[in-house]
Amino acid sequence: MNRLDNRVAVVTGAGSGMGRATALAAVAEGARVAAVDVNAEGLAATVEQAEAPDRIRAHVADVSDRVAVEEAFAQVTDEFGEPDALFNLAGVFPMGTITETSDEMFDRIFAVNVRGVWLMCQTFIGRRIAAQAPGTIVNIASIAVFHAEPGTAAYCASKGAVQALTRALAFDHAPHGIRVNCICPGWVESGMTAEALATDIRQRVVERTPARRIGRPEDVAAAAVFLASEEAGFFHGSPLVLDGGFTVGIDVYT
Repeated sequence: MNRLDNRVAVVTGAGSGMGRATALAAVAEGARVAAVDVNAEGLAATVEQAEAPDRIRAHVADVSDRVAVEEAFAQVTDEFGEPDALFNLAGVFPMGTITETSDEMFDRIFAVNVRGVWLMCQTFIGRRIAAQAPGTIVNIASIAVFHAEPGTAAYCASKGAVQALTRALAFDHAPHGIRVNCICPGWVESGMTAEALATDIRQRVVERTPARRIGRPEDVAAAAVFLASEEAGFFHGSPLVLDGGFTVGIDVYT
C-alpha cells in the first residue's frame, strides 16, 4: 500500500524478531529505514531480507547510550535525511521475582526497556521540534502493563513505564504535530519467548487465547506500520492491545 512512502524511519531492535519484522515492513511500505541494534550479525541478516536493500541501512548502537543514539540519528540524517518516524522495539526480558532480581539485572532491564525508549524519543522529538515538522513514534509496551505473570516483576515495571511515558509524550507533543502511541503485544514468537514456548506453556497459551495461536512478529509489524501511517492520524497516546484476545477474559468454566 506504500503507506510510508517518502518517510525516513528509525527502527530499534531491528536485528531480530518484532524489530526485524517492523524494519522489513517499513521498507515494503516505501520508507527508507535505519535498522538499529547491538547485534551486527542480526542486522546484516535483516538488511539481506529487505525487498529494497538500497532503502535500509544497518546501525550498530546501544539505545541506552546517549552518545550512540545521537550519533545514530546524525548518520541516518546524512544517509537518508531527517527521520520522521521512530519505532522503539529494542527490549530485554530477563525473568525473576523481586527477590531473585539482582541490582544489575534490574538496571539492565530499565536501561534498555525504559532509558533506551526515553533517549530515542527525546532525540527524535527534539529534532522534529527544531525542524518545525511533524512525526510519529511507536513504542512497544506489553500486556504486562495490564496482566502480570509469574517472575516478571522488573519487566512489568519497565513496560508500565513505557506506557506511561507514551501517554505523557502524546499529551505534551501533539501540539507539535508529533503522534506517540504504543503497542501492547501478548505472547509473540521471538528470541525472548523461545525458551518458554519450547515447553508445555505453548499449548496452555494457545488454549487460553481466543485466536488459538501464538502471535507472530509480522502481527506486531503490521500494527506498527498502521500506527505510523496517516490512517492512524487520530491515535494519540493509545495503548493498542495485540494479544489474540489473551487478556479479554478468563474462562473459569473450562
